[in-house]
Order: sequence, then structure tokens, then C-alpha cells
Amino acid sequence: RTRLFAHLLSQEIAFFDSHKSGELVSRLGSDTTLVQMGTTEALTETVVSSIKALVSVGLMFSISWRLTAIVFAVCAVLLLGSIPVSQLVGRMTSAYQDALSEAAMVSTEALGAMPTLRSFDGEELEHRRYT
Repeated sequence: RTRLFAHLLSQEIAFFDSHKSGELVSRLGSDTTLVQMGTTEALTETVVSSIKALVSVGLMFSISWRLTAIVFAVCAVLLLGSIPVSQLVGRMTSAYQDALSEAAMVSTEALGAMPTLRSFDGEELEHRRYT
């Protein structure tokens, strides 16, 4: 997280013109949390799952190599079918993160400028922007 923040601070001024501070703050918090969770949980789960898979394959080969070959063929087909689904989930996750970032940016701007917003009767406009 600190390296990402240092990287943000080293950006050109034009970067901050095209990216609002609320969006950057939201991304700084949520993206680093997601990466941290993914790396710590995924690493442990990967090691355990790999050991289980190797033992299972060894047992399958010892019981019937022909049946094991059929299972591997079916798994290959399922794996190829899951690629488009994975890409769809990736796009949906990215869109979700963008929406959260936008909502955080709008709420940060509105709440930070509440006196000005109230004096121009802009609560309804900001509410529509948030939703």
C-alpha cells in the first residue's frame, strides 16, 4: 500500500486532472485489500490443493489408468469452457470496482463541500450522481 501511495505521489499533475482524489483514495484502500487477501489466502489454498490433487491422481492411476485418462479428457473440456466465464467475471469485477470508486469519489466531493452544496440547493443533483 505504501509503494502504491508513493507511486501516486510521483505522478504528473495531468494524472490528477483526469483522476479524482476520491477515486484514488477508494482504489488505494480497496485494491490493496483485495491483493492482500488474494495473495495470503490463495497461496495457502494452492499448496494444500496441489498436494491433494497429486495424491488423488496417484491413487486414480493405481486403480485404473484408462478411467483416469477419461477423467482428464473431461477436465480439459471443462477447463476450456470455464475460460470465457472467468473473463466475464473479471470484467464484472472491474466494473464493480469502478462503480464503487465513482460512488466514493462523488460522496467525498459532496460531503467535503456541503456548505457550498447546500447554498446552491444541489443535494438532489449529488444524490442522482451518487446513484
